[in-house]
Amino acid sequence: MNKLKKIIAAICFGASLPAFYMPTLAQTVPTASAKSSGSFVKWQMLSGKDNEFFFAVPENAIIYTDKNFYLDNRNYARVDYVKTMISRLGNTVLKVDLYDGTVKDVQRVLINDLKEDIKRAKDSKENQLEVKEVEKNGFRMLNLVLDYQDCVMKKQFFRNQNRLYVLTTASRNAEDQISKDFFNSVRLVNEGKVLSPNVNDKIEELAQAKLTLPKAFEEKSVVSKETNDILEPDKLDKNVFVFYQPSPQIPAIDSKFDKTFNQIKIKVEYLANGKVGNVEAITKTSRAIEKQVLEAAKEIKFLPAEKNGKTVSTYGTVLFSLTFR
Repeated sequence: MNKLKKIIAAICFGASLPAFYMPTLAQTVPTASAKSSGSFVKWQMLSGKDNEFFFAVPENAIIYTDKNFYLDNRNYARVDYVKTMISRLGNTVLKVDLYDGTVKDVQRVLINDLKEDIKRAKDSKENQLEVKEVEKNGFRMLNLVLDYQDCVMKKQFFRNQNRLYVLTTASRNAEDQISKDFFNSVRLVNEGKVLSPNVNDKIEELAQAKLTLPKAFEEKSVVSKETNDILEPDKLDKNVFVFYQPSPQIPAIDSKFDKTFNQIKIKVEYLANGKVGNVEAITKTSRAIEKQVLEAAKEIKFLPAEKNGKTVSTYGTVLFSLTFR
């Protein structure tokens, strides 16, 4: 989101959208085994606007919201409103973006940015994006798979006349079951008809359709016993994969800060448990700006690094682009 003209105006942590329950749709919720002593994360079914799009997300999802900005420099790809949901289950990160605005242009910019990322990525395996949309139950649907050295990222775009729904997963392997469950939960609703686009092409009557939640996920410890050590990046088998980097809420322009220099470099500790540890500003700036950037860095979502098949702690640097109001 480096091209945004306006910085994120409102970030809501710890919130969740209300699950939508339709009286005409039966909802099946698989339960976890009572014999297990592990910690479970349940899924909830949510709906997009006008109950046209259904999808399942873990109940621990964090939500970010924004409105009134452009994704490009020419003011074509206008976003009137966007809601982003992020969650992590084990070594899988899930994201849902719901856009209102000039959604065809927004999708074009998002895909072009992916192409540019592939060109810049040193660890990419010559990924080529084959962009081919198909129409399913009133939605234009597009699938993309990016196979990197350290992870596999899958994206699906669902676009209708007024809105764009983008589902993204990042995991360590292409056959990740959590990613499959996430995409299989999608339901497209149009004129009283329901389609499960990732399951089959059978269109059902709305009154007969079912919303089936994935099984609750059991959180198991796969953390190395050596997690007290912060390993050097060159000692890792698989490096950290940063999945989402929220934008900082920048205060009014500080007279002590040179606004022509709009990037702040931060050192971040990526802990084996999937959380951000210590964060430190490398670029010197005002205390007010540094505070907001460090707070944003604490909310980075990532896949932890791995060594000998287990997650470990490491560190890295990230750049935060600043946009002043």
